[in-house]
Amino acid sequence: MRRWWARGLLACLLVALVGFAGLDRAEARKKKKKTTRLPIRVAVLPFALDVKRPADPIQRQATLMLREQFFNRFAALRYLDLDLVEVDHRLRAANIPLEEAAKAAAPMSLATLLGVDGLVVGRVKKVSTFKGGIITGASLGGTIKLILSDGTVVWEKSHTESKHGGLLLRGGELVRALEDLGSQFKDERLITYLKLAEEFSRKVVSEMPQPTREGQKTVAAPRIHRVTVEAGTMRVLKAGDQIRVAADGDPGMIGTFDLGRWRTGLPLVEASPGRYVGSYTIQAGDAARAVPVMVRLADVFGLSSTRRVAGLALTVDAAPPPSPKGVVAEALPGRGVVVRWQAGAEASGHALYRSCPAGGELTLVARITEGASYTDQSGPHSAALCSYQVVAYDAHQNLSYPAVAAWRR
Repeated sequence: MRRWWARGLLACLLVALVGFAGLDRAEARKKKKKTTRLPIRVAVLPFALDVKRPADPIQRQATLMLREQFFNRFAALRYLDLDLVEVDHRLRAANIPLEEAAKAAAPMSLATLLGVDGLVVGRVKKVSTFKGGIITGASLGGTIKLILSDGTVVWEKSHTESKHGGLLLRGGELVRALEDLGSQFKDERLITYLKLAEEFSRKVVSEMPQPTREGQKTVAAPRIHRVTVEAGTMRVLKAGDQIRVAADGDPGMIGTFDLGRWRTGLPLVEASPGRYVGSYTIQAGDAARAVPVMVRLADVFGLSSTRRVAGLALTVDAAPPPSPKGVVAEALPGRGVVVRWQAGAEASGHALYRSCPAGGELTLVARITEGASYTDQSGPHSAALCSYQVVAYDAHQNLSYPAVAAWRR
C-alpha cells in the first residue's frame, strides 16, 4: 500500500513539473514575441560622431558617408524608409540641430515629427587612419540601433571594418618613394573610408530583422476622396485651352496627375490641407486622342493611390497642318497678281499675306476656303515691291508655317 502511494505521489510531482515547465516555455515565447515587435515606418537619423575632440573634417565626412551607405542598403529591406533629405529637412524646419537629433534623446518627439514609428540611431566610435613606414591602415566602426518611438531597442549591432595595406616591393626597391607616402595617403583617405562604409553597411544590414509582409499590409495608402476636371470635354482642345484638375484626399501628400501616357507626372499643389490643384495648358503642336485623366497621391515613404476619372477622355489637336507647297506668284498685266499653291489634305483653308516692301509688315489679303489660288488686285503688281506668303489652317484653327511665294517671270 505504501509503495503504491509513493508511486502515485511521484507521478503527480512529475506531472506538475512538466506543467510548470510548459508554462515557463509559453511565458518565454510570449515575452520573446512581445520584445521582437518591429516598426514599419522608419527614419535613419543623422549619425553621431563619438570620437576624441576635436574631430577633423575627414572624420565628419566619413560619418556622413557611413549614414548614406547604410541607408542605401537599408532601403532594400521591407521597411518604409523616409529619405535622408526629407529627414534632415524636417529636422531643420523644426529648428532641431542635426547633432542633437543624432543623440535621439527624445525619440517620441522625433518619431512624431518625422511621421514614423521607428528610428535608426547610429553612433560612430572609431574613425582612424594609421601610417608608419610602408604600412598603412584605416578603421571605421560604431553601433547601429533600431528603436521604437518609445525608445525601446529592438535590435542593436556593433561592428568595426578595417583595411590594412602597404607599398609594393619590386626588385628590392619601393614602387613609390617613402617621402611621397604622406601626400598620397591623404588624397586616398576618403576613398578608403567610402569602401569601409560600403562593407560596414553590407554586413550590418544583412543581419537586421525585417517586418513581416502581414505587418506591412496594416499600413494604409493615401486616400483620394474626390477628383474633378475642368476642360472642353465636348470639343477638341486646341492651343491655349487649359485642363484644370482638383483632388481631395489625405493632407501632406505629394500629388501628380497624368493625361494618359501622353503627359505624365504633372504636379498637383496642395492649395489647402487635403486640397490639391493643378493644370496643363495645351501648347502648339500638342496632339492626342481619347486621353484619360489619372490622379496620384503619394506619401514620403512611397505609398501611393491612384484614381482614374471615369467617363472622361480628352482629345487634343494643336498640331499644325503641313505648310503649302509649290507656292508661286505671277503678275498678270491688267489683272493683278495671281498666287497659286498645292493644298494639303489636312488643310481646311488658307490665308494669304502680303508685305510691301518685301520683308516688311505682313498684311492679311484674304482667307481662301475653296481652291488653291487667289488673284490680288489691291496692291502693287511688282515682284520688286512685294512678297507673298501662304499659311494653311485646319478645322481647329491650327496654323502651318508660312510658305513664301516664288515669283514666276
